[in-house]
Amino acid sequence: MTWKNWGKAVLAAVISGVSSSVLSWAGLNVIKPDMMKGMDFMSTLQTMGIIALFAGILSGLRYLQQSPLPNGQSTVERTPPAVVIPGVHAGPSAPTQRDYVREWMDAQGK
Repeated sequence: MTWKNWGKAVLAAVISGVSSSVLSWAGLNVIKPDMMKGMDFMSTLQTMGIIALFAGILSGLRYLQQSPLPNGQSTVERTPPAVVIPGVHAGPSAPTQRDYVREWMDAQGK
């Protein structure tokens, strides 16, 4: 796993934790609206923000437990080796697959 993919996965885990905590907070307000009595809007947002922060940190740490830091060995996406055609050299003037298809179609009379 590369550092880039690992970082994206950690970020996704944190976002997932934050979003689930915000939805839980909204669900709690629907089920028990009396819990919000006496709290002004700013303290409600602060409480929700702190819960979201800790839920995001917890989700990120859970991901780290499942998939620790990459050990510095990044996986390199390898491309398959080029097809070598005897008598044909590689380079800018080498024929492409399209050239071979055209040559075949000309030979077929199409």
